[in-house]
Amino acid sequence: CIIKGSEFSFIPAIVDQMVAAFDTEDGFEQMNLLFYSLLLKFRAATGKSSKKESKLPIAEQIKVSIKYISEFYCDDISLSNLASLCGITEEYYCRVFKELTSTTPIAYINALRITRACDLLQKNPDKKIEDISAACGFRRHSYFNKVFRQFLGCTPSEYKKRIKNDPTKDAGSFREFRL
Repeated sequence: CIIKGSEFSFIPAIVDQMVAAFDTEDGFEQMNLLFYSLLLKFRAATGKSSKKESKLPIAEQIKVSIKYISEFYCDDISLSNLASLCGITEEYYCRVFKELTSTTPIAYINALRITRACDLLQKNPDKKIEDISAACGFRRHSYFNKVFRQFLGCTPSEYKKRIKNDPTKDAGSFREFRL
């Protein structure tokens, strides 16, 4: 089977993760979740969705979507895509997600992206903030600044200056929000 097109660019990454999970202690469980994620992502990319009820309980489906978020946080992630990965409505997805994680899906995604941005700012203090913003999945620099300020109480530029002045500080030193 030959698959062409950028909408299927997720396949090699998931297959690589499945291969890496093979030799781990909980490899079978990880491989099952990754395979399920691959199938759901493939269905979403092809526009084919199963009308049948999923065999995984809703909590496991949400875990699959969280794993998906963790792996593809730098891509565009919509609530409709996450809900379709789980085979449920957006409203129900948001409700169950919040019950399981005590946060909304968007807040979770933003927290993950800001955490990654802080890591990149610490590891690459000379890198442009716009580049870090884009690498973490923010399409608009202004939105990145707004979300960054919400989570840390300072702008990315201020954060970068603080890190340069005291490299031993991490994001938690400014405001606790880490996932």
